[in-house]
Amino acid sequence: MARTAPPEQSNASGKLRKKKKKQKMKKSSMGEALENRLEDIDRTLERIEDSDTELKRYFGARAVLGEERPRQRQRVYPKCTWPRYSKPGLSMRLLEYKKGLPLFAFEHGEEYQQAQRNFLVAVESMEPNNIVVLLQTSPYHVDSLLQLSDACRLEEDQEMARDLIETALYSMECAFHPLFSLTSGACRLGYRRPENRSFYLALYKQMSFLEK
Repeated sequence: MARTAPPEQSNASGKLRKKKKKQKMKKSSMGEALENRLEDIDRTLERIEDSDTELKRYFGARAVLGEERPRQRQRVYPKCTWPRYSKPGLSMRLLEYKKGLPLFAFEHGEEYQQAQRNFLVAVESMEPNNIVVLLQTSPYHVDSLLQLSDACRLEEDQEMARDLIETALYSMECAFHPLFSLTSGACRLGYRRPENRSFYLALYKQMSFLEK
């Protein structure tokens, strides 16, 4: 004759089965919620990845690339002791693409060309004060800043020499083309072009200061 389980044991077994069933249903609902959440994240990531594509579609690739410039770290910050900045007639132009890479060049406007002519006359005079006079009217003329920096260095005024180099770099940085980037490794600035050489000279002089 089969033995009948006591009522207390039967009730306990029923409660245990119900508890396991609830836990199983809870795990199932949590799994579905997690899966749905992951799907939402995937869709969000897809929209983020497609954002550049959408911008390029509506505004063009040049506009999207141009928006990247404000996020680049500025290398030289103007000091309160510097003259108020106004465009000296120095700019940068995208010349062409060579092997898929953009080739840039600095350009001298009419005002800057006049300052350049005055600079050459001042250099021929071999009088540093003439450079100082020129900088009073053209405070962001790059070659004058570099030349006066050399004179200050000979006078062992290293602080002023460094400051003039930074001012020259700031002037050229303000002239950068929106697509030009020093850190991307994909931009070209030919040294053979005379207008570009001051930039390389300023970088070299700044590095020589950093070594000290």
